[in-house]
Amino acid sequence: MMKKITWGLHPDAQRSKTADMRSYIARAEVTTTDGRTLTADRLYPSGAAFNGGALTDDHLRRKFGQNARTRLSPAKAKAAEDLIWRLEDVADVGRVVDALTL
Repeated sequence: MMKKITWGLHPDAQRSKTADMRSYIARAEVTTTDGRTLTADRLYPSGAAFNGGALTDDHLRRKFGQNARTRLSPAKAKAAEDLIWRLEDVADVGRVVDALTL
């Protein structure tokens, strides 16, 4: 799948940042198998508190899991998530480091 992905600087990045330093404009553009192009832009990242976008616990868990599973097995990603979620109860931070290490 990664071979089908290209990325680069958004064409309006400079204008956007000049207008609002908090912006991180991004665009997702998908070409479907039937040739249609679907495009969506976002001015602020998910969870931008100043924009009323606080992330829910469920969203945070999903986002962590999706990112962690790009490098860790699903079981290891889940174990890391569980440790991080209850970090205040973890006596040995080495357990968290181990869970996040390949």
